Amino acid sequence: LSVKRMTARSSVRGNTQPPDSSLFTSVYTNKISALDLTFGHIVGSVEASVSMKVIHGPWLDGFRGSFAARTASINDMTVWLLEIGDNNGLPLADDGTIKLQRHVVCAELKRREYLEVSVSAYGVGGQRFDDGLHFTPQERGKLEGTLNVDSCEIEVTVTWSLIKYC
Repeated sequence: LSVKRMTARSSVRGNTQPPDSSLFTSVYTNKISALDLTFGHIVGSVEASVSMKVIHGPWLDGFRGSFAARTASINDMTVWLLEIGDNNGLPLADDGTIKLQRHVVCAELKRREYLEVSVSAYGVGGQRFDDGLHFTPQERGKLEGTLNVDSCEIEVTVTWSLIKYC
């Protein structure tokens, strides 16, 4: 037995302009799992390849957390780059690079648009740390910033590339 639910949302800016972006969501479920699939069309989009590296201090012992990205134009759409569960710790390569579960997101190339990359970390005793960075989308190039989780500093690098239509 499977259940299929599909919803669609379209956003229009102004009275005479065509839609700037569309977001389609479909959920497929069966007895043991569910697949939540979201597909979006972003006009004038660029690809943002995100990488992170611990440059100072350790990730806090016993802390859970998540790294996420989202664009300003689709407020309720968060892309999870990494989720850290109980006793898992931060997955690191030998050089301190964080092993993200997802690296690539898209953003719109227009005025007042940004890509937000954020971290939320929380411990057993109710301690919580949140930090975020806003990157202005570019057609090409690289931007960097630093996220802070207590004494742990994480360098975030976003490498931009233009998505061309065929």
